[in-house]
Amino acid sequence: MRKYFKTQMTKLGTINSDYIEYMMGHVTDTYNDIENIGIEFLRDLYRNSGLSIRPKTKIDQIETLKAIALTLGLNPDEVLSREAMVKPHRTIIDSAQKQESDFNILSRNIRKTLLDELKSSRYLSMDSGSPAEIRTPV
Repeated sequence: MRKYFKTQMTKLGTINSDYIEYMMGHVTDTYNDIENIGIEFLRDLYRNSGLSIRPKTKIDQIETLKAIALTLGLNPDEVLSREAMVKPHRTIIDSAQKQESDFNILSRNIRKTLLDELKSSRYLSMDSGSPAEIRTPV
C-alpha cells in the first residue's frame, strides 16, 4: 500500500516529495518543518489529490452512445422513443435486454447519420475517373 501511495502521489507531480515521505511515516530532513505546517494542511493536500483505492466508475456504454449521438445532432431519447413507436409489439423482459436493444438502436442510428454525412460530403460527389486523373469537386 505504501509503494502504491508513493507512486500515485509522485505521479501527480503537484505534491512535494518530502510531504509524501512524511505522510508515509518516514523521518526526513524537513520533518520538523512539515510537522509545524500542521496535519490539516497535509490532509487538504491528500484530499485535493483525488487519490483513492475505490475502483473508478466505468462509463456506461449507453451513456457513451447518447453522448456521441448528441454531438452528431441526434436526440437519443427521441430516437429511442421513435423506435418504440415503430415496434409496439416488442416485449422487453429484463433490463439487460433493454440495454442491449437501446445499444443496438443508438449504434444503428449513429452509423446511419455518419454514412449520410459521408455521402453528402463534397469529396464523395467528385467525378470518378482513372486513379491517375486529378479530380475536382463538382
